[in-house]
Amino acid sequence: MAAALLCGGFAAGCSAGSSPAAPALADGELRTELTGDEKALLHLAEQRLIADCMDEQGFRYVVEELPRSSTSPRAAGASRQGDVAWARANGYGTAPGDAASGQGKRTLGPNGRYIASLTPEKQRAFSRALDGTNPSAVSVEVPTLGRVFTSADGCQADARTRLYGDQARWVRAKATVTNLRAITREDFSSDPEYTAALSEWRSCMAERGHRARTPAEARRTALSKRAPATGAATVSAVERRTAVADARCSRSTRLATVTERVEGRHVRAAARGAQRGAAEDYTVAVTRALDLAQEPSGAG
Repeated sequence: MAAALLCGGFAAGCSAGSSPAAPALADGELRTELTGDEKALLHLAEQRLIADCMDEQGFRYVVEELPRSSTSPRAAGASRQGDVAWARANGYGTAPGDAASGQGKRTLGPNGRYIASLTPEKQRAFSRALDGTNPSAVSVEVPTLGRVFTSADGCQADARTRLYGDQARWVRAKATVTNLRAITREDFSSDPEYTAALSEWRSCMAERGHRARTPAEARRTALSKRAPATGAATVSAVERRTAVADARCSRSTRLATVTERVEGRHVRAAARGAQRGAAEDYTVAVTRALDLAQEPSGAG
């Protein structure tokens, strides 16, 4: 079974469901992000563990790959800033709820179809087996997010414990580290390098007849004026002009590059300072999980 194979050589961590104390790490060793390939690998490892566990509970569970669009949504969005040709052709692209976004009506996947085929009693049993008996059994406090809850039992919790170690420690570390941009937003927003580039962008947009304070505001305003359930193919001429102006100004002021650099600087500062404990726990946990997921026996 994948669960047993993934835990081979790590029996103490897997059986006890706990992680050893994180060793002291050098600043350069701390991780705050995963690559798209790493996210996909860890997702598959977790899915295989869940499938084995659900099989032991008498249920079918199909392993599904992580959609590529889910591995690096921020990078994909950043790569379009400053792309005038793309903006001219697509405006601001698709948005949540657009027919073309894939976020409207969804078809059931294999697991959804399987659950739908079960009796109501079996559906409840499936949910307990997968999600556990108490969704708030594990509770941790996370900066800016408040209290975060998760289950302590069930196949999903078991899979994450086997991969990452102690549930509470992992949930706190992951939620903190993946939220570092929000945690440091105030410092980032007042950083002189960023405010100077943003001021240039605003002036550039004003010269073209647009009064948005940020690229996010320009995009949000344009998308709010779309007709319901339409996609990028039906964007208005006004939206295209705004998106093109935004792209030209982002390129001329290098705002996207500056934003990424300044955000990264503040995220690293937080990981090496106020949030170092969470960053060390996160680094140790994902390193362990990646090692386990890459074991030849863990591939199948």
